Amino acid sequence: MIQLLLQTARQIEYRPDLDKVETVERFSNGEVDVQEMRIMLIQISYWLRYQWDVSAGRISWGLDPRFPNDLRVTDGFWELEEVDAVHTLGRFGTRVDVGPVLPAFFQEIATRKNLPQTLDRCRRWIDSDGRYRP
Repeated sequence: MIQLLLQTARQIEYRPDLDKVETVERFSNGEVDVQEMRIMLIQISYWLRYQWDVSAGRISWGLDPRFPNDLRVTDGFWELEEVDAVHTLGRFGTRVDVGPVLPAFFQEIATRKNLPQTLDRCRRWIDSDGRYRP
């Protein structure tokens, strides 16, 4: 499971909200991706720095401050714990603040609508070994 999630550029396969994902830098325990998406008619571009600890089953991300970001805040994590030979417990957390471009009320509406759908598509994508397409 973690091997699929480490392929961060493949998020575009299960996240129709993304217009672009491109890996621009790789290092031994992570990478940097530029992502572009549209939120309620507003085009957003941001640079995520991923870090992972495969042996601990942890992936985390946050904005890379070296680049211009249209988001005020975005960070998060995946924590994966093997339950048995065929089941893995995944814990997910994220925080996003688009900033003044999109009022908090609209951010909340978009999150309530998109986050559950995105997590469901991600689960289906992982369960299908990366073959599921929404």
